Amino acid sequence: MPAKLEDYEELAVRPDLFDDQNHIIGAEDCPFCGSDKVVVIMRVYDVDPTTYYIPACDNCSCYGPISETLEKAIETWNKRY
Repeated sequence: MPAKLEDYEELAVRPDLFDDQNHIIGAEDCPFCGSDKVVVIMRVYDVDPTTYYIPACDNCSCYGPISETLEKAIETWNKRY
């Protein structure tokens, strides 16, 4: 069962950035499959206690780039190079 937004304290403080299915509001559609279902993955590595935010498509599973803030993750996802 997928985790709920409330399970992640860091994300729960910004409910304005997510819809009722935990998709990011304001994220551009996936550049590969065109889906508007973009989520954020939080990752903390054992060797580095920093929390990283990784935007990912909930449809085709493409992801990235990795960012140190949620806002930067959304910003970088929305860039098209």
